[in-house]
Amino acid sequence: MISRYPPLVILNRTQRSIKERMCDLTGFFLSTRAKSLVAQIRSRPEPDWQAWGPDSKRREFAQYVSKVFASEIGWPSPHFIPDDPYAAVSFNFRYDGVFWDGMELECIFLKLRQELNLEFSCELLNSFERLSFGEVIEILMSRSRNPSPPS
Repeated sequence: MISRYPPLVILNRTQRSIKERMCDLTGFFLSTRAKSLVAQIRSRPEPDWQAWGPDSKRREFAQYVSKVFASEIGWPSPHFIPDDPYAAVSFNFRYDGVFWDGMELECIFLKLRQELNLEFSCELLNSFERLSFGEVIEILMSRSRNPSPPS
């Protein structure tokens, strides 16, 4: 299915001002890249769950995983589409993409492992960086022993 929203785009890192460099250290300021991603998410006023296709189980699974990512990372909404790069969905916008200790993603996948009874390895998670969010959802669904998310 084609979404009514364009996929998220992460801007290339450019020469940054001192204020923008401070965002890496403090999280008080958003970088240009982070502001761009947040603005793109905010431009999606409602979810486009039809973009996930006719399979209701896939839509429910994607909806649940999207909400977990949005909640843990702090995105303004969980309005992700299959064509969004996983790297954008998992981008720590408060620190210009930097995860200080990696715990944010670890918390996300620990929650998904527990709630959806998932099996995966660190190598698999590291391979997600080059995939779309839709591809990640497909992989996670195929590894879940409980593809029906909790209510």
